[in-house]
Amino acid sequence: MLKRLAILVMLLAVANTFSPILGQTAGNDRSQGHSAQKGTGSSRQTAAEPVPAPKPDTATGSKEEGNPSGSQGKRDPVTITEFGVVSNKRDWVDYATLIVAWILAVITVAGVIAAWRGLPELKRQAEAAKDATAAAKDAIELSRDTAKRQLRAYVCVIAADMAFTKADAPEIEIRIKNCGMTPAYEVKLWAGLAAGKHPLNVPLDRPPDGFKMNQSVLAPDGIEMIHPIFHTPIPAFLLPILGTPQATLYVYGEITYRDAFKDERLTNFRMIYGGPEPPSLVVKGGVNTARLKADSEGNTAT
Repeated sequence: MLKRLAILVMLLAVANTFSPILGQTAGNDRSQGHSAQKGTGSSRQTAAEPVPAPKPDTATGSKEEGNPSGSQGKRDPVTITEFGVVSNKRDWVDYATLIVAWILAVITVAGVIAAWRGLPELKRQAEAAKDATAAAKDAIELSRDTAKRQLRAYVCVIAADMAFTKADAPEIEIRIKNCGMTPAYEVKLWAGLAAGKHPLNVPLDRPPDGFKMNQSVLAPDGIEMIHPIFHTPIPAFLLPILGTPQATLYVYGEITYRDAFKDERLTNFRMIYGGPEPPSLVVKGGVNTARLKADSEGNTAT
C-alpha cells in the first residue's frame, strides 16, 4: 500500500511540472494578441481602398433619375481588416516558474525514493516494537501469575490414619492443611470408603446431588481433622485378605475451597490400606492403627 502511494505521489509531481501556467501565459498571449490586432488593423485600414460601384447604363440611369427612391440602391464601401499571428513567446518569469517547479519535482521524487528505501527499516522497527510489546505483556502476565501462585492457598491432605476399633468398621481420621500464604475460604470436604482390587478397575461412588457439607475458613498453615463415619461394614469374606491387592481399602474424597483471589480450587485425594505393599500397623492406645498411603492415581489439585 505504501509503495503504491509513493508511485502516485511521484506521478502527480511530474505531471504538475509540465502543466501550463494559465494565469501568466494566457495573460501575456491576450496582451500580445491585442497589440498585434491593434497595430495590424491600423496599417491594413490605411492601405484598403473603397471598391467603386459599377456605372449604370443610360436606361438604368434614366429610370433612377425619375425615381425619388433611387438613392437607396447605392452600395456602402467595405473595409477588410486582417490580424497578424499571435506570439506565444515565454518571458523570464515563465522560465523561473518552470525551474522552481522542476526543483520541487526533484525534491518530491527524492523524498519519495528515500521514503521507499526506508520502508523495510520502518517495517523492521515496527516488528521489533510489536515483539517488545508482546514480551512486556508476557512478562507482566508471568509476574502476576507467579505472585498469585506464591500467595494463593493450597489445601491438601497431609495424613490419614485408620484405627481398627472394630474389624469390619475401622475409624478413619483425615488431616488437611492449608500450605499456602493466604486463607482458604468456604472449605468443604466429602469422603468415601470402598474395598476392592488394586489397581482399581471400577469407578468409585460419589455423594448424591444436594449432599450437605459443612464449610470453614482455613488460615495459612492451619490444620483441620475430619472423622468421616461410614455406616456400611466391610464384608466378612474380605477380612482375612484385607490389606492385600485382592482386598484393598480406599479412602477417597474431594476438597473444594476459594482462595484470596476468588478463584475456585479443587483437591482430589485417594488413600489406600493395602495395594502393592503390605500395610504397617502400630498399636495406639491398645488399637491397631495404620497410616494410609497415597495411591498412584486419584490425587490431583487445581
